[in-house]
Amino acid sequence: MFLRIRMFSKTRNSGKCYSSSLRECVAAIVVDNVECLSSLVDGSQELLEHILSLGVRGILLQAETLDTIKAAKRLESKLLTYKVILEKHPENKSVEARMRILSRLYERITEGHAPLKARYVFFVKSKNCEDIDEKATAIAGLLKVHGCSSKIICGDDIVKVLLGKPLEYVDSKTAIEPLQYLGWRFRNDSEYSLYIGREVATGLPAYISLWSPRSGASHVLVLGPTGKGKTTLLATLVARILALDLVALTIIDPKGDLINALDSLADNVIVVDEVMLVDILCGVKGSRIPLCNLVSAGIEFSEAECRLVDTNTLCREDSDNNIYSTSTRVKLHFAGVDVEKLCECEKRQASIDGKVLVYDLSRLNDIAKNIGLAAILALHYNYYLKLGVSSEFRRIIIVDEAWRFSQRAKTLADIIVKEFRSLGISLILSTQDPADVSESVWNNIGIAIVFGSHDKEYIRRVQRLLRLSESEAEKLRWLGVGEAMVKLQHSPRPSRVYIEAEPETVNRRVLGASMLG
Repeated sequence: MFLRIRMFSKTRNSGKCYSSSLRECVAAIVVDNVECLSSLVDGSQELLEHILSLGVRGILLQAETLDTIKAAKRLESKLLTYKVILEKHPENKSVEARMRILSRLYERITEGHAPLKARYVFFVKSKNCEDIDEKATAIAGLLKVHGCSSKIICGDDIVKVLLGKPLEYVDSKTAIEPLQYLGWRFRNDSEYSLYIGREVATGLPAYISLWSPRSGASHVLVLGPTGKGKTTLLATLVARILALDLVALTIIDPKGDLINALDSLADNVIVVDEVMLVDILCGVKGSRIPLCNLVSAGIEFSEAECRLVDTNTLCREDSDNNIYSTSTRVKLHFAGVDVEKLCECEKRQASIDGKVLVYDLSRLNDIAKNIGLAAILALHYNYYLKLGVSSEFRRIIIVDEAWRFSQRAKTLADIIVKEFRSLGISLILSTQDPADVSESVWNNIGIAIVFGSHDKEYIRRVQRLLRLSESEAEKLRWLGVGEAMVKLQHSPRPSRVYIEAEPETVNRRVLGASMLG
């Protein structure tokens, strides 16, 4: 019996990939042609995703810096040689391809990117050598199919890989692209990471991180038509934030959909009616953000009318003699704003220091909802700016129907997205149309979660703003309900993710939504 166990053990660990020093089976898949691997980032990202699913335990970029001037001269010489060969043999496709690669390398070096000799190494390991053989061969085979040659190094020979030098020339930008793309695929263990679902291509878990030590607070944009999954995703994020007791949370819910989706929010709801709307406006009156910027989210004012609101001239007894006073009062009245109460209120700062605040705007008319949403954001901005929060401060603000302030109150939107990051506040904004969000807001978005649509204009705008390739843009047409393209801040390419909803969000009827809408 003892002999049979020894023989089994020896057979299991006697493969070519067994390392006596590590007492495990280890293999390294070496890719010398970094240019080829980098091209996959712009094309077949699914291949790189699939490679990760085959038990990759680590990724190494080996690089040796070169003298820029010498490298440029060497490239010029090689390009001239290839040009002469092509003039004599224009049918030589391999030389043509090599010249194209070297031209791109030369261009990037002249743009300021460092010249390198580099290669990538994928590491896989297991206690079973047969398993390692199979995985390493599968990875090498996948790379070969896509034109990237590689070699498998096994067991104790891996030390030679670590001590060896790369041979292929490449620029620093090309070298780092695959590392950026592959690196974020491993789970972010930040305490502020939220699980959202699984990548369709690999089945790997997908996370979004709302803060990072390098960039601080990160804003999230959730974009998509009705019925595709936006509301369920927002409700799922809320449920997980509450369950993890992650940070302080504010929700601004114009329609009441999130409140209807989650029983757990019931004790924290602040119902905003016309009386409370005036109270909120009083809280931001005379602050750094002019009052007209807030009410402009719902009302179109002339410059003269804005001056009446911002300077409080509207509230003077002689204001009736001003030709713009009547029109201003009428517009505010139809918006649901009580002008007399707005004039009577004293400047005061409302406390918004609760751990969970949920503003239900569903009782307001559409114009008042826009004004209320903008005013609540301004209230938070003024409060935390005056409070002087520390770098450790964290709060998440979720805004459904973000178009209500981003379209009309663009000055406020620009201030909010820029300043909230420095205050440690992460925004999660949800809207239907890419046109709802200004380019300035887009530039401050760290994470975009985009649901599918067949609308050509929708796809064109998303493609431009997220810099998607044609194939990626085409995928937006075929995303199913509950599927989204997720683009992270430091990832060059998006990933297709199936959103896994919390049971509480799908077992209740979400008003105004269908299925996962």
